[in-house]
Amino acid sequence: MNKVQLFRQTFKGREDIVAKYWRSKKGSSGYSPLCRNEWKKGICKKPCRTCENADYIPLSDSLVLDHLKGKHILGIYPLLKDNTCNFVACDFDDHQGNKEPLEDARAFYQTCQVQEIPSYTLRSKSGKGYHSYIFFEHPVEAWKARLTTLALLKEAEVIGEDFESSFDRLFPNQNEASGKGLGNLIALPFQGKAARYKNTLILDPKTEFKEPYDDQWKVLEDIQRVKESRLDRMIEDWDLKREMQSIGSQYSTLEKQSLGQLMGCDFIKWCKEQPESVPEPLWYALISNVISIRPGGYTLCHQLSRGYSKYNARETDAKILHALDASGPHTCQYIQTNGFKCRKQCDVKAPAGLIFKERD
Repeated sequence: MNKVQLFRQTFKGREDIVAKYWRSKKGSSGYSPLCRNEWKKGICKKPCRTCENADYIPLSDSLVLDHLKGKHILGIYPLLKDNTCNFVACDFDDHQGNKEPLEDARAFYQTCQVQEIPSYTLRSKSGKGYHSYIFFEHPVEAWKARLTTLALLKEAEVIGEDFESSFDRLFPNQNEASGKGLGNLIALPFQGKAARYKNTLILDPKTEFKEPYDDQWKVLEDIQRVKESRLDRMIEDWDLKREMQSIGSQYSTLEKQSLGQLMGCDFIKWCKEQPESVPEPLWYALISNVISIRPGGYTLCHQLSRGYSKYNARETDAKILHALDASGPHTCQYIQTNGFKCRKQCDVKAPAGLIFKERD
């Protein structure tokens, strides 16, 4: 088996569609599905997920090879059409600069080791976060993969009562396709340019996950995969219930309070109640603050943005990514300068400060 085929077999999501990373001249960036009709006048009706003329380009060896060479960056959708998945991955990030993603990734790995469930850890493209993968022998129902992985995260004390961590989300982040989208996307690893900086490669536990394995392709050849029967046994032994797998239900009361504190902000409430009145600078200010909620900020950004007059999923994703790369959320002073007059005195510099105010 050649390297491209080995790579595709390991990191296998949907193959009838693939996304590519883009960056605009204005600095916006994101992923969009490759489509034969993209930008064709009178045919292309973005966003892609609602366009009846979408003609998606499938994943191919040549696309993967160019990804490995660094000519572009690809992303795949791990949730398959029949609501199964070939792998599940945990996303650990430090967007706010106050979490320890490496420690959380290590704790998850160690718990998987104890439970005899092989896992593999990679550093993200930026070098600041980590993705931990569990691969399956055959496609398994997504709800089983997610339920057991959330239980492992809880066992590792990464999520659960009174635990604050860098854990962001799972890939896939859904049990079933909604019919309105493609599910969440994960960037393919082994990215040509990032790999030169030792990022997006499988890390060696013997180096405390600081250095990648010397021979990445040998690691892929020897990937250990989990049988579905192992998940079934864990679900039975641990008495896991399908209705328990909501990520929100796995988080502490403290995390839930964070959401309530931010949503109590007059500016956030105004954006929610009168989205058609929100000008572009304040829309971005909304996103830059809401994305501070971890986990759940990404979904909430889209929920609050849908009523905005110029909303589309791609532009919202671009603003979210831009906000994550920024030095911090837009301040209350910026928000007031751009038209929203707040009469409250909250003793925070930005709405996002409300998330952490009660924790100090």
